[in-house]
Amino acid sequence: MLRRGVVVWAGLHAAALFYSRIGRQVLPAPDIPIPGIPLFGALWVIALGAGLGELDSRRRNEHLLLANLGVVPFVPSLFHALIATIGEIAVAVSVA
Repeated sequence: MLRRGVVVWAGLHAAALFYSRIGRQVLPAPDIPIPGIPLFGALWVIALGAGLGELDSRRRNEHLLLANLGVVPFVPSLFHALIATIGEIAVAVSVA
């Protein structure tokens, strides 16, 4: 789940970065580092990461295994939201 969560977050972050830079035709100069996405975009990435992680867990029927282990059904989406949150914080800290 960790690896899939990181892949989902990276894809969503790349899409949000693409939209915020290329989609609005705001191209930074080559010598200026590209900053992260705005806060509102980061919150959307976290929410979408949680939702897509939940869908992926359901597609793989992991919710049945986790239910047999006594895990509450919304825990996988919280786990994916945590992964996306850590990723966004890491990007924000590395840019600042």
